[in-house]
Amino acid sequence: MTSCYLQIITSRTSFTSRIFIKQNTFIDQLGKRLILSALRVDFFLKCAVDVLLEEQSAGKSTIIKLLTGDYSKDINVTVCKKAGELLASMLSPGDKVTILEGVSGTPTSEQRVSGAEEGLKNAGMKIAASRAADSNRNMAVSVMENILTANPDLKGIFAINDEMALGSLRAIKAQNKDIPVIGIDGITEAVKSIKTKGMEATVAQKPYDMTYTGVESVLKVIKGESINKRIDSGFDVITEKNADKTLEELTKLLGE
Repeated sequence: MTSCYLQIITSRTSFTSRIFIKQNTFIDQLGKRLILSALRVDFFLKCAVDVLLEEQSAGKSTIIKLLTGDYSKDINVTVCKKAGELLASMLSPGDKVTILEGVSGTPTSEQRVSGAEEGLKNAGMKIAASRAADSNRNMAVSVMENILTANPDLKGIFAINDEMALGSLRAIKAQNKDIPVIGIDGITEAVKSIKTKGMEATVAQKPYDMTYTGVESVLKVIKGESINKRIDSGFDVITEKNADKTLEELTKLLGE
């Protein structure tokens, strides 16, 4: 029997489990644990990138740590820069935009905001406001209402997650405004909103691929094979053009 120690750490939560597995049950047991841990962080597993491997002499156990680190920062900045550029492509230089931040001071929020700012500013957008809404939909409604009051000529909205994007959409619809909203994460409700001409787009970090690749990499290590220290599962830009296909894929994966 092989002992596999899987430690998953994100900026929002820490989840550690010890799994004892046999080869013929490895995929099922580890797969379930990975999915459960992903749900603990709103389904999106923001790790599987800085892989540290160490062999324990006692029992020939394998320690595998999947940690968020510099690569996590890189992908957050890259994804949100892309989202900022996408929003800017719908507007004109000098237009006012706003950014809805997550929980103030958290690495994920700061990294995503940094990426969005870079994409927007490089395209000539004016960031009229950048406010924290704690990654919460209801709070985003209130925050956006205040931003709209102070900036009636606002032209675009970027939220660092889809929950806040959907909240900001509710606020602008209540004021009969038509302002493009882009979020991050690619949750089912956001994709449905895009399909019905609510949100303009969302950028997804492909959690299924993250998890699948993570399990695949662990299996290779168990077999004594080498793996890359950094594994990029990429990201998807979801717009009205591919919303139907994305929704089909999500329905198949999640059974919704």
